[in-house]
Amino acid sequence: AGVPGVVHTVHGLHEQEPWYGPALKRWAGRHTDATVAVSAPLHDYLVRVARLPAGRVHTVINGVDVRRFAPGPRTGALAARLGLPNDRRLVGTVARLAPVKNQALLVEAFARAAARHPDADLVFVGTGELREALGAQAAALGVAGRVHFPGAVADTPPAYRDLDVFALPSFAEGTSMSVLEAMSTGLPVVATAVGGTPHLLDGGRCGLLVPSGDAGALAAALD
Repeated sequence: AGVPGVVHTVHGLHEQEPWYGPALKRWAGRHTDATVAVSAPLHDYLVRVARLPAGRVHTVINGVDVRRFAPGPRTGALAARLGLPNDRRLVGTVARLAPVKNQALLVEAFARAAARHPDADLVFVGTGELREALGAQAAALGVAGRVHFPGAVADTPPAYRDLDVFALPSFAEGTSMSVLEAMSTGLPVVATAVGGTPHLLDGGRCGLLVPSGDAGALAAALD
């Protein structure tokens, strides 16, 4: 097509990369002038595992508009959308409901902590294939009435401002946009120590990091 240059951006990896993943990336890299990774761990994976030429792999960390995602007063819009009193404490996440995000871990952790925090609810902002499974899990754990699925929210900054804690339990991340947005709005963040997230939270000095898959540690961090 006469395109003078091809640039590819790698935003993250699957929960479990297929066995042919590195070879496919290596093949694609031969036809790409520059590959941009959004975190240092992704850069390392592309060079060390996929064996792309180091000179053509670059790191550009994601960013957000800090004027749009600025701290502000609680709007009450999210609680109103869910039919909740405005004084409920809301633990929430903003992400697609997909296996790599491991929201099932957050449901389990919330269920463990729920009895200690009778004034708290859990909110999943977003849509995805796991919506029904997560609802069934909440029902099985006895917290269905306190786990809410408002669906997609077009204007997310007010939703962030209405949360009290932001949680992201992913199996894998590049540089999470939702963690950046939550931090920008002043939310305390609890997240699994995967991908670029430890860098965003300065190794745990700017938020709480927990091991991936550890529901007990996540519950304690929510506490």
